[in-house]
Formats: sequence, C-alpha cells, structure tokens
Amino acid sequence: MEWSWNGQTVEFLSQCFLDMLSPAPEPRRRAQTSLARAANCSNYGLMLLRLAAEPLEDYIRQAAAMYLENHLSNQWSSLLPWEKERIKSLIVPLMFSAPVKIQIQLGRAGAVIGYQDFVRTWPGLLQNLIQKLENASQASDYASVYDSLSIADSICKKFYRRPITTELILELRYFLDTFAAPLLEVFLKTASLIDASVNSSPNVLCPLFESQTLCCSIFHSLYNMERSEFFPVRMKEWETEFEKYLNTTYPSLEEDRDEVGEDYLLSELRCSARYNLELCFLYADETRTSKYCTFYFISYK
Repeated sequence: MEWSWNGQTVEFLSQCFLDMLSPAPEPRRRAQTSLARAANCSNYGLMLLRLAAEPLEDYIRQAAAMYLENHLSNQWSSLLPWEKERIKSLIVPLMFSAPVKIQIQLGRAGAVIGYQDFVRTWPGLLQNLIQKLENASQASDYASVYDSLSIADSICKKFYRRPITTELILELRYFLDTFAAPLLEVFLKTASLIDASVNSSPNVLCPLFESQTLCCSIFHSLYNMERSEFFPVRMKEWETEFEKYLNTTYPSLEEDRDEVGEDYLLSELRCSARYNLELCFLYADETRTSKYCTFYFISYK
C-alpha cells in the first residue's frame, strides 16, 4: 500500500494521534496498531512530515514530527530514493519555520537523516543551517541559535560513532570547510554578549550559556578528529574564551546553587571549556593543560 496526501490521510493520522492521548486504553491500543500498520506502507514518512506542516493543533503536529523521527531512525535505509529526496527537500525549510516545539522535533528528525546520510549528499541542509544560524545570531534570537546549533551538534556526533574511513574524512573536511568559520563567528558574538552581561540575571545569561556550550561541543567533535588548517590559525580566539569561562565569576548563577539549574548550566559550560583546553594543549603544551585542569578543580568545588 502507498499513502497519498489527501483529506482522508489527514483525518486518519490526526485521529490516531488524538486517540494516543486518550485516558482509555482501548483507543490508545487501536491507534498504536493503526500507526504500526501505516508505518509499513510507502510514503508514510512523507505523510508524517506533511502533517507536521499543516495548520492543525500543535499537539498533532508535534506528534507527527516525533513519529517521523522514530520512523526515520528505524526505516531510513529502506526508503526509496525518491522518497528520501522528497523528505530532504521538505524538511529543511520546515525545520526553520515551524513553531518552536515542532521545530525542535523536526530538527531531531533532520539530525537522524544527517547521521545516516553523509552531509555532502544533502548540501541544502548545511547551507540552510548556516543561513539560519547567521540570521538568528545577528538578531540575537538565541532560541533559534540554540535550535540550529543543536542540529549541527547532532550531526557532528556521528563522527565519533563511525569507523574512520576515507569517506568519513572527506565528510568531516567538507563540514569543516563549510561550517567552521560561521561557528567561530557565532561563538565570538555570544562571548561578547556574555562579557557584557556578567552581572546580569539568569534570564539573560542562561540562553547564552546554553548556546555557547553547544559551540564547545561542536568544536570538540571537529577538532578531536580533524585538526585542519582552520583551527591552528584561529586557535587563540577559541582558547581565550575557553580560559575566560574558567576564570570569570557570574554572581547571579553562583549565589544560589539550588535555583532551577542555573548553576548546572555554568558548570556544564566550564566543563566543556576545560575539555577543549585539554584537547588543544594535548598537542601543544602539556604544562598549560595541567595548569588549567588544576585551576578548574580547585576553584569550583
């Protein structure tokens, strides 16, 4: 069976997701069975994606995006080539235009594709990702900055999980050549905002710290495997900010460590900065590595 996009498909899938929220077990079981059968039919992933784009209730769209992520995780390799290309072409603009909750879920679905396919075979993803990231950074829209960096971070994680091959090295080089400069630009812009907000409230600092921690994570993934010519040339800029987070006090996040995880965000950023310094200095100066490791553990007990 092949799914077609029409009113009946919209009604069927919407009702299934509505029944999944039922407090009664029978509608939930019926919906689970129906969705499991539907997943075995061609075009199912495409139908979920189109449902997530429809002007329906947010819970239906979010459920469609969540099921899409699961479906792609399990079935991407078995989808027909034309369906893969259609999903790729539709998901990129939707990832960056849907409401935030749906956007985040679609971003995870996009990361699943990026993990299983090489990014070089999907150039539209990285190009759109960079454009979205640059626009969000210029507007200081850190919800969108975070979403874009989350997608990039998910894609980078695959470099750790795959055997080192010539194809993987080419993929990594392509990602570096395309993404390293925009990443540094956003990192430095965020760093300047943090410097200007040292004494600001957690509401101001937390979104900046969340995004900066993701920049650190992406840097670690890229530099750990491929210390290309880009990083040595710009390394001082990275190192300066990494060191700063180990030495700077942020009063609003450190005064009360029991408040809603603000202190956790600061600790997470410091840990990420320390790990990156260890990685950088491992190949340059072991004395400096030891110095900053010692500072971190003594100053932040």
